[in-house]
Amino acid sequence: MRFALSLPVPFLFVVALWAEPTAQEVMERLAENQDSAIEQRNQFIYTQTSRVRIMKANKKLLRDESRRYDVVPGAKGSERKLIRAWGAYLEKGRQVPFEHASRQRNDDSPEADMANDLHESRFAVSSDGRGFENELFPLTKDELPHYRFELEGEEEFRQRGVYRIRFEPVEPNLLKSERIRWHGEVLVDRQEFQPVLISTNLGKFLPFWLRTFLGVNVRQGGYSVSYRSLEPEVWFPVSYGTEFSVKALHFYKRMATVSLVSEGFRRTNVESAVSFDRVDGAP
Repeated sequence: MRFALSLPVPFLFVVALWAEPTAQEVMERLAENQDSAIEQRNQFIYTQTSRVRIMKANKKLLRDESRRYDVVPGAKGSERKLIRAWGAYLEKGRQVPFEHASRQRNDDSPEADMANDLHESRFAVSSDGRGFENELFPLTKDELPHYRFELEGEEEFRQRGVYRIRFEPVEPNLLKSERIRWHGEVLVDRQEFQPVLISTNLGKFLPFWLRTFLGVNVRQGGYSVSYRSLEPEVWFPVSYGTEFSVKALHFYKRMATVSLVSEGFRRTNVESAVSFDRVDGAP
C-alpha cells in the first residue's frame, strides 16, 4: 500500500489505462457501439438468402424452403424485398418442387405456415437496420441490466484478438420474464468492441408442469450468429443458424433448422463492393 501511494500520479494513470476491462465494461462499450453500427448498416445494399427445413421427429423431411431477398435503405431503416422463393414440400409421399417470386402459398399445411413465420419473423433478419430482431441479443443498453457477464479470457479468432464473455439472465424463468432471455457466450473484438460471434441457448426451458399439462415444449431453442468487419468500425451480422424441436398437444412433433447468409455488400453512396469468404461452419 505504501509503495502504491508513493508512485507518481502519471504512472498510476498509465497503469490504469493498461488494466484490462471487466466483462461488464466490455459489454457496456459494445452496447454503446450498436447505435452507430445500425446507422452504418442502413447505408448498405446487400442480399440475404434464408433456408428453412422442417422435419418430423424421425427426421423425415416435410418442407425445404429457401428465399432470397434484396435489402436496401428505406425511409425507416433497411427494407427487404423478396426476389425468389424455391424448394419442395412433401405431398402424398413425394417431394413436390416449387419456385415463385412472391409470398404466395404452395399448400395449406402447418409446415407452410411455420416456414413462412421463420422466414419473416424474429428468427429471420429484421428491417430496422439491426440485421436481426433485437430481442435475440443482450447487446443493447436496455438489455444489459437483465444479464450477468463473466470474462472467460482472451484469445485469437480469425486473426483478431477477442474477449470471450459468458452471459446468463438474472431472471431465467420464462414465465416471470417479460421477454425471452438467453444464456451463452459472445466473442468481442478487443480493438473495436464489436461482436464477432454469438452462441446462445434459452436461459430455461418451459417448466415441467406446463410441458405435462399442455404438452408443449421447445428444445435447443438457441442460435449462432457470426459478424464480419466490412470497413473499420463497420460490422455486420453475416450468417445465422439455429436448430430446435417443437412439441405441441402431445402428438405434434416437428424439428426445424434455420440458416441465413448475407453477402454482396456495397454502399449506396459509392461504387464499391465488399466480399469475403464464407465463414467455416456458417450456414
